[in-house]
Amino acid sequence: MAAAIRVDLLGGVKISGAERAGDGGSSRAILLLAYLVSHDRRPQPRAHLAQLLWPDSETAQARTNLRRELHHLRNLLAGSDCLRVDPQTLRWRQGPGCVVDVQEFRAASESAIAAADAGDPAGVEADGTRALALYRGPFLPGLHDDWVCEVREDLGRACVELCDRVGDYWLGCGDFTAAAVFARRRTLLEPLEEAGYRMLMRAQRGAGDRAAAMRTYHQCATILERELGVRPSPETQAELDAALADSGYGSAGAETGTADHVMTPAPLAFVGREAELGRLLASWRTAQSHCQFAVVVGDAGVGKTRLVEELAKAVRGDEALVVATRCFAATDAVPLAPVADWLRNPYLKMATMRLDPVWRAEIARLVPEEQSGTGLGGGRAKVDAWQRVQFFEGLARAFLSVDRPLLLVIDDLQWCDKATVSWLSFLMSFTGAAALLVVATARRDELARSDIAEQVQAMSATGGAEHLSLGDLSAEESALLAAGIRGHPLSEDELALVMSATRGNPLYLAEVLRKTSARPGPLTATDLDGVLDSRLSRLSAQAQQVAQLASAVGRDFTLNLLIEASDLSEAAVVRQVDELWRHRLLEEHGRGYDFAHELLRAAAYRRI
Repeated sequence: MAAAIRVDLLGGVKISGAERAGDGGSSRAILLLAYLVSHDRRPQPRAHLAQLLWPDSETAQARTNLRRELHHLRNLLAGSDCLRVDPQTLRWRQGPGCVVDVQEFRAASESAIAAADAGDPAGVEADGTRALALYRGPFLPGLHDDWVCEVREDLGRACVELCDRVGDYWLGCGDFTAAAVFARRRTLLEPLEEAGYRMLMRAQRGAGDRAAAMRTYHQCATILERELGVRPSPETQAELDAALADSGYGSAGAETGTADHVMTPAPLAFVGREAELGRLLASWRTAQSHCQFAVVVGDAGVGKTRLVEELAKAVRGDEALVVATRCFAATDAVPLAPVADWLRNPYLKMATMRLDPVWRAEIARLVPEEQSGTGLGGGRAKVDAWQRVQFFEGLARAFLSVDRPLLLVIDDLQWCDKATVSWLSFLMSFTGAAALLVVATARRDELARSDIAEQVQAMSATGGAEHLSLGDLSAEESALLAAGIRGHPLSEDELALVMSATRGNPLYLAEVLRKTSARPGPLTATDLDGVLDSRLSRLSAQAQQVAQLASAVGRDFTLNLLIEASDLSEAAVVRQVDELWRHRLLEEHGRGYDFAHELLRAAAYRRI
């Protein structure tokens, strides 16, 4: 008996088990196969298929093309009776000799929902888990024909509905671990929809993990602000309030009476960096055909991050995906930690799921927790030299498989590990079509003294990296920035004072002017002192204590680390970290948090 044929169309195309599966088949034959599989409920007229697949060809030529591709397809599926071929129609016939993941997913998903409606936990567990495993990614990723997009959207929403129905079922049963699995997948499928985050927060709260529920809220708020410029809805805020109320603290902001109403300062005017932005945009255009790497260097607070934010704003207009990470001052830097952080982005997780198992296994060496449920074991991130090329290629393929232009940002490159820079050099030379730009920011002096200085210099010398150097703003540029903040021009004496105190450093200048913009009278020499301290002083006493503790860590930190190191209760630490996040002093980062700027960390540390 011939081996059963398996057709996988979710997350990529793979045909196995056929006698000639190794022949692959032409792209049009695969498209014909995919259309018949996804429209298997009735026979498809040959005339319709010819027009659909060759819309720009004459009718006779299109019919000839269809006959040719049908011949290729029948050879590809030799030994199978899955195709019903009639003179006027073609039809896909599902049977024991041919298995298609699209049909398997639909059947398992419908069975899981039916089992949930019938109150059958065994059926929900078996069929729900199987359906989730079968949906490895979007239908025919990378293709944008109208019918492909319609099928892709239909299957994607079916998986979302599966997560909603089964997740709610497990919540009702009190199995919060099982509910969290479906909730997490929903946040990956629709990262801009709040329903998945709310379900995950309910599961985490039910399991008694208030810290995880708060982090989920912060992740939701961060991505909504970055991608849409909006805040979470009252319903999502209510889930956070419930999590904090579980600890006896009531709703968010109750302790200080202000946390819910912290206002984000208006963004500074983009001044004095137009030429540098133009160079980065030129690199972005070049990156559409070949990977590019750019390094923006300058002192702390000089505007490196703001420049990259302007670039990110511009490329998002091209429907690009922007993924950011940062490095930290630590003597025991974890190799490839920035790459691992990038790979935890929801879109990159989905792209990784579409790769062949051999490459997913390499990625699992670095981020094994992301491969849970795939049957892939997590190996060591540190590999032997002879395995290094394959390991690096697996990581590269994860980024190159994203079907959108990609901007990767890495802040504070001066603290980066050598392995990450080596991989970036490999990525720049990796052969393969990609629309990818990597932009790094670094402090000039510290980068020159770092362990990676020679690697970065070598990349620049060979044309593998472009250097952009940012200096302080001129007096004229500082005057423009100051006028935008104060609402009126500075006097000559005030401008001279600002320049002597800040040297035209945009961060220092903004802090001074924002602090003094509401009070009458000219600026004084003492205005700069205490600007950062004043931000910390507005916090509750316990939040200040947590900020000081966090500043002593010296790098990104997790809630568990703060809870273990603090004299406060777990509930209190969770509540105070939320306050620090709402005041924009802490940012959600990777698996933990960090200060929004190194100067804030230094100010908190001085208060110890």
